[in-house]
Amino acid sequence: MQDLPQHIKNDGVLQELLEMLRNNELSLASAPEISRPQFEAMFSDVPYPEGLRVDFDEVGGIPGLWLHPPLSPKSKGSGTITAGSNDTAEILYLHGGGYVIGSANAYSRIAAGLAMTSQLSVFIPDYRLAPEHPYPAATDDVLQAYKGMLGRGSKIVVAGDSAGGGLVMSLLLSARTAPLPQPHAALLWSPWLDLSCKLPSITENARLDPTLDKLSLLTCAKQYIGESVPSDEILHPLTADLVGLAPLLIQVGSIEILVDDALVLASNAARAHTYCQLEIWPGMPHVFQGFGFLHQAELALKNCASFISKQLV
Repeated sequence: MQDLPQHIKNDGVLQELLEMLRNNELSLASAPEISRPQFEAMFSDVPYPEGLRVDFDEVGGIPGLWLHPPLSPKSKGSGTITAGSNDTAEILYLHGGGYVIGSANAYSRIAAGLAMTSQLSVFIPDYRLAPEHPYPAATDDVLQAYKGMLGRGSKIVVAGDSAGGGLVMSLLLSARTAPLPQPHAALLWSPWLDLSCKLPSITENARLDPTLDKLSLLTCAKQYIGESVPSDEILHPLTADLVGLAPLLIQVGSIEILVDDALVLASNAARAHTYCQLEIWPGMPHVFQGFGFLHQAELALKNCASFISKQLV
């Protein structure tokens, strides 16, 4: 992998972020009792956008948090935001963390930008984590939350980052098998889809990626699925038949070790004639949409809002 172009190196705000990420002591290879509180502490002082309302709730029996942007009728207690003529829409956001760490509380700071930009209410379920609750606990919980969302009568958009992107694909495939209606759109931010970590970018981008490394991902995968990836189709979205799935928007940074996960998924969707929009953002790190001070994050979120709006028509 070649060095980054000079114009990316000259982006001072981005370089400061990358340096901060490289110096971060959090490691997904650490024991959960160490990494979980470290991760939560990273977000403890991050403020919510002005006007965003955060409520605890359960959807489909799964606990989590609702994020209600200020212009949403729901933020005033009068119902969900309108998405069109006499319709409503809501987002189900599936958080990352390698299936081992993370929570609705921590990721509410990341999903807040999506709620504010799309002006849609967002529910983040606290699905069960490995190793205490290995596969299929997370996929079961996400499916239950999705069923609960369907019962609310709104149009549904599903979004997820990293391992949450993997859960998005598991959900779409599970819904098709059930069968349940597909969501109107699915957003995947830096999705982790190959749990065996064998795609070329895992090693080719190892020097560039300031956030993830192969050892950490394999450590998480072992806690989630054991020594090898089970044959279940929902764990193999890169080889699964994607016919009939919801329209996909995939966003990933060019320096990520997971960039090939996004590329292969987009190619797989194309072969299945499933609508897919792939965006590879030059120089961006893992789940860059969560860093609201980046101009690129603002643009990416606007693209997400535009994609959602088009799919809700």
